[in-house]
Amino acid sequence: MEQNENKNVDYGKQLASWEFDEFQEHDRSLTWYIVIGVIFLGLLLYSVLSSNFLFALIIILGGATFIFGSFKKQARKIPFEIFQDGIVINHNFTSFDDLKSFWIVYNPPEVKTLYFEQSSILKGELNIPLEKQNPVRIREILLGYLKEDLEKDDESFVDLLRRRAKL
Repeated sequence: MEQNENKNVDYGKQLASWEFDEFQEHDRSLTWYIVIGVIFLGLLLYSVLSSNFLFALIIILGGATFIFGSFKKQARKIPFEIFQDGIVINHNFTSFDDLKSFWIVYNPPEVKTLYFEQSSILKGELNIPLEKQNPVRIREILLGYLKEDLEKDDESFVDLLRRRAKL
């Protein structure tokens, strides 16, 4: 993605825009914290008993990252825009030439997500919550610029796991 340093850069006509939360806030019960704690301690114990200290370090760093990340008060709003020349996520421009395809997973109220597959294998997928956007309208806009991947009709495994585990 290119950093949009100049606010006067012309990406063509703006076709759609909305904001989405930086992360989804979850209501977690005491049971959830106990289960996660048991899993964490179990993985840590396994790594020590199997003398896999690198795995133990990864588990500790992951746990610390999760704990420190959970102190974040409120998710900030990330702006998303679709222009004639590409998309802008949080003021970072990505040309349609750098995107391979898109698909929409729409199973409200749980899943309302717009996915982009990037041309570079190293960059992976982009997923944008649709919030209150009309998925049919967004699809019609994007069809003028990108190929729709009709074979992908469900959220990614990572997104499913993250949502179900309330991470």
